[in-house]
Amino acid sequence: MPASLLYNALMDTISVETEREIERRLANGNYASADELISDALRALDDARAAAQAALERELLKGLEGPLVEMTSEDWVSIEDEAAKRVREG
Repeated sequence: MPASLLYNALMDTISVETEREIERRLANGNYASADELISDALRALDDARAAAQAALERELLKGLEGPLVEMTSEDWVSIEDEAAKRVREG
């Protein structure tokens, strides 16, 4: 797909609010172009995902080091409730 078609497709899919935020950040002079801003945002997203993955792995290792505990049906319900709450809250 040519770059201009990709750009047009991208611009058709973002909200007006997102477009305004991009324009605002460009106007502030923090970024020289929308490409630079989006690249920076993607790097930040990758960094955040890597940090979350590392935190998850640390927590899993902590769990493996502790004593084994049999899970009850109440434990599973509690986990499901917490997961549903986190999904709702984003």
